[in-house]
Formats: sequence, structure tokens, C-alpha cells
Amino acid sequence: MRSSTGEVTLERRAEADMGEVLDVLAAVFADTQRAWFEAGRCDPPYPQSVGFIARADGRIVSHVELLDMPVRYGEAIVHVAAISGVATLPEWRGRGLASALMEQAMAEMTARDMPLSLLLTGSQAFYERLGWSDWPPPGCTIGWADAPEMAAHLSTPAQVSVAAYRPGDLPEMMALYERFNASRPGALVRPERYWRSLLVRWLEATEYPGQRNAVYVARREGRLVGYGFAFSDEDALVLAEVAYDDMDAVGPLLKALVAGMGGAERRRLVAVLPWDNAALGLLQASRRSALIGPMGIMWRINDLVGLLQQVKPVLERRLASAPALPLRGERGAGLVLSYERGGVVLEAQQGRLEMRQASAHTGLPYCHLSQADLVSLLLGSYASPGWLDGLELPDEARPLVETLFPPAGGIFWLTDNF
Repeated sequence: MRSSTGEVTLERRAEADMGEVLDVLAAVFADTQRAWFEAGRCDPPYPQSVGFIARADGRIVSHVELLDMPVRYGEAIVHVAAISGVATLPEWRGRGLASALMEQAMAEMTARDMPLSLLLTGSQAFYERLGWSDWPPPGCTIGWADAPEMAAHLSTPAQVSVAAYRPGDLPEMMALYERFNASRPGALVRPERYWRSLLVRWLEATEYPGQRNAVYVARREGRLVGYGFAFSDEDALVLAEVAYDDMDAVGPLLKALVAGMGGAERRRLVAVLPWDNAALGLLQASRRSALIGPMGIMWRINDLVGLLQQVKPVLERRLASAPALPLRGERGAGLVLSYERGGVVLEAQQGRLEMRQASAHTGLPYCHLSQADLVSLLLGSYASPGWLDGLELPDEARPLVETLFPPAGGIFWLTDNF
């Protein structure tokens, strides 16, 4: 492509480009510490990532990165395309470079059979034009004035102790993560290499100057039974991850996080946690909690049929374990599930699920959702079947929807910020 100042080439990023890419990222994101970018490059948590660059006059002027993030969906693994490092030098903006690189990234998603894409941004309008939708994550918020009062009423059993994370805690923390997220839709697969990179960026090379991050662990009779991640964000303390296999650990972890991360600047306590998380329940019990709105987490469904094909064994297992569905003659139970850019026909019969691209005149009940609502449905990221009432689904489609996509505690943990 050409610009008013000469030729611009779009290229696949090479390893030799990384130093210059870091310079571009540091220049564009001046509020982010360079050490945070460097920590992710020296020991990359996503080794299958790929980058795209625009080069003009021999230098890199724009960059986009695609991270290959394997996430759980029951026993299935879905490779999600996470978009990161979208940066264009100020003097080169407004020429379509980032959009052109994003098109290359989307072509890469198709080539790799990556049916979902995720990004975190404060520039929602740009990505909405490319097909992403702002997604309100599960969770709630309370005023900071209520947080100490809530914490004061949380009991700490005598056998439970809480302390700041130490490197020796990592093996038990990894094992607890696996137990807590074994079938949770959206939870990232975290090998040990990833955990070590995550903790460096969380505790040593924080993203923003002055940002405070904390990790606490809870033990009962010497055994690690819970952990919590939290970070400061302007006037808020954000609970980014709380995992446990002993309910008695949840209250003490919350008390430690509130006490250890409090300050005069705090105005809100925000919990971005799955709807089935006990810590979220404790905040909601304050009776002054409110749902959180969009936080710049955006999803794009690249291939709805492809996604459902990848998780088909999970869906068929749900079918097999559910009560008998109302049938539509010899065709069994079926529906059309659609959103802004397409749809899929789902037909269930004798424990098997067939799916195909939707076309006109199927004769099946039609369920049209916004992309954001469809993501929540697919991940099971809703609190109860009552949430489905607001989707205005046809009555005859409701039993199959509830069977295939029940509340499942779906989440993208903010700890995995990229």
C-alpha cells in the first residue's frame, strides 16, 4: 500500500523486529511501563503468538499481535485469538494501517481455525467497526465505604491462615487452579511456564507506574485451600481472581485483600468473578451491590458453527444427561441460533447433536441474540435461568437452550490480562 509519503509494506513480524516493536509500544502506550512489555517478550506466556507490522521508510510504524490462547470448555479446548499490542505511531495514524493489520490478523484466525477472538481496550469504537462487541463480564461492585464493614463481619476460622504469596506456594496454587477450573468455560489453560511469566508481570513488572497488585493465599492446617488476585485501578480495588476448594478460605482472603490494598483513594470494590463464586456472593450480600457494566472486554465470534463443532462432545454429553426434550416429530428438538453476522441450525435427537450453517425456511424456532449475549450464553456466564427471560426466546426453543448452554460459571479471569 502507499501513503502520501511513500511506500508502506505490511509484513509478518520477525524475531529481529522485537526490539523496534517494543520501542513503538513504549512510545504509544506511554502510561505503561516498558518493563511490563519486556517481561512478556523475554519469556512469552503465549509462545504460539504471531505479529504483523507496517513498515515505512525502513522503520516500523504500526503493529498488531495475535496471541493463541487455549481456553477450556468442559473437556474441550478452544484456541481463542487474543488481539494485543495494537499500536500506531501518532504521525502515521488516520491512514488505515491498524485496520489493514487487523485484517491480516483476522485472516490468520481463519487459517488457524480460531472461532473466537478476545481483546481488552479503551478504544471500543475502532473494534466495533471490525466486528467485536463490548461484553459486560460477570461480577458486581460496592462502594468502598461498605467494604471495610463487609470485611469486619467475615469470620476467620481458627484453622485458616492467610499470607502474601511466596514462590514456594506456586505448585499448590497451580493444582488448585486446575481443580477449580477443570470444566469452567473461558478459563485459560495455564502451564507452569505461563504461571511464572504471569507472576513476574503481576508482582514485579506491573503494567502502570503506581499500580498496586497483590496475591494472597489461604492455608488450612498447612494445605493451600484458596488464593486471590487483586489490583488497584484508579479509585477502585479490583478482585481479579478468587479460587478455593474450602469455603472457609473465602472470607479470610477477602479480609486480607481489603485490608492490604485499602487506601484513602479507594471509592469502589469491584469483583470480576464468575456468578458461582462465593466471594461474589459475599459482596452481593451487602445489599448495596450493583452489577458492573462493560469494562473494555470485547469478544468477536469468528465462526459460530466452527466453535460449536469444536465443543460438540461437551454439548452432546449435556444432552445425554438431561431429561427428555420435547420433540418436533421425527426431527427431534431443534432451533436456529443467530447473531449479527450469521447463525447455526441445531437439531438434537437420541443424544446426538447435528449442526449446520443456518439458511432460510428451516421451520425451526428462531433465536436471535446480540453477539455479547450470545457469548454469555455460550460460556454459561450468567447467574440463573432467569437471565434467559430477557432474551425473549421462543417458548419451544427454551428447553434445548437450557440443556445445551446452562449456567456454567464461565469467565475470562482478569489475571490473564494481556
